[in-house]
Amino acid sequence: MDQVESRPALTLFTRRLGPGTGTGGVVYGVAVALRARGFPVEVCAKVVDHAPPGVVVTQADTWPRGSGLRVAFDRVPGAEVVRASGGVHRAWTAVGADGAYRRWRSRLGPERAVEREEARAFGLARCVIANSEKVARELRWFHGLEDTVRLVRTGVDLDRYRPDEQVRHTARSVMGARGRVAAFVGHSWRRKGLAVAIDAFLQSADDRDQLWVLGSDAGSARWRRTLTDPRVHFLGARPPEDWLPGADALLSPTLYDAASNVVLEALACGVPPVVSLADGSSEVVTGPGLRVADPRSVQGFAEGLRLAWEDGHLRERSRQDAERWPTSRMVDGLVDVISSVEGRRGT
Repeated sequence: MDQVESRPALTLFTRRLGPGTGTGGVVYGVAVALRARGFPVEVCAKVVDHAPPGVVVTQADTWPRGSGLRVAFDRVPGAEVVRASGGVHRAWTAVGADGAYRRWRSRLGPERAVEREEARAFGLARCVIANSEKVARELRWFHGLEDTVRLVRTGVDLDRYRPDEQVRHTARSVMGARGRVAAFVGHSWRRKGLAVAIDAFLQSADDRDQLWVLGSDAGSARWRRTLTDPRVHFLGARPPEDWLPGADALLSPTLYDAASNVVLEALACGVPPVVSLADGSSEVVTGPGLRVADPRSVQGFAEGLRLAWEDGHLRERSRQDAERWPTSRMVDGLVDVISSVEGRRGT
C-alpha cells in the first residue's frame, strides 16, 4: 500500500474553483501542492471552472460525507482549518457603518446571519489562517482568537503579472494614451473607493492623462451617466494582466480589504500602487509615500498619485516588493499549516 492511500483524506471547500486569481485560484494551487506531497485531496466547490489534475472534485455547497480533515477557504462552519480569505465580516461592518445606509443594512437579518456563521466557523476551527497582519489583529479583536491564528500572506503569479513592454504598448495604443495613466481595478465600487480614486485623479491629472476603470458594479450605468470627463474610461471586467502593465500607477482607496490581489498584481507589473491602510496588502508596499492612512482622503491619494507618476525608481522597487511574495511561497505556507493540523489530528 503506498503512502498516499495510507493517509487520511483532505477536503478543501471553496465557493469557486479554478486557476487564476482570487480564492478559487488559491485553492487550486493548494490542492495541486498537497497532491504532490502525497495527500489524497478532494475539493468541494459550489462552482467549478477547472479541476486540478489528479484531484477528486465534488460540486456541492455542503461538506461531503466522510470528508476527513476539512479545510474551508470561506466562512463554513465545521472545518478544522479555516482561511479568512475575505477578512472579518464584523470588522468590515464596523468600518463601513459610517453612513446611514450602512448602519441600517448592518442591522438586517442577512448581515447578522453572516456574522453568526463567521463566529461559528472561526470558533470551531483548530486553526484560522489570516492573509495579512491586519486580519490577524481583527481575528483577535472581534473573535478573541489567539493561539489558533496563523499568518500566511497572499501571493502573486510573477510570470502572469510582470512588466511587459509589448503589453504596455498594446494597451496604451488601444486607449490612445498620450500621457500618464492611472488604473483602478475592482468590483463593489463603493467599498473599493472609486469616488475617491476619480477625485484624486482629477486633482492630479493634466489634459493628456487617463484613468482606466477595470471591473464591474451594480451601479456602473449610473457612474457612466454622471461622469462625463473624457479622461476617465470605464473598460468593464477585463483581465488585469492585459492592462496593468500599461498603467503608470494604481489607485486603490479601498474602505476594507483583507489582502487585495490587485495591489500585488500591480507591484508584479512594476506599477506603483497608491493604497489604503485599510487593505492588508498595504503591508507589503515599501515605496515611500504610497500608503495612505485615510481611505477617504482625496488629498492623500492625489499626493500619492503624483509621487507614483514622478518617481521613476518606484517601478523597479514595486517589482522587487512583489518578488518577495510569489504564489509558491503562499502555497507552501498553507500546505505547511494544513499538514501540521493533519499531523496533530492523526496522533
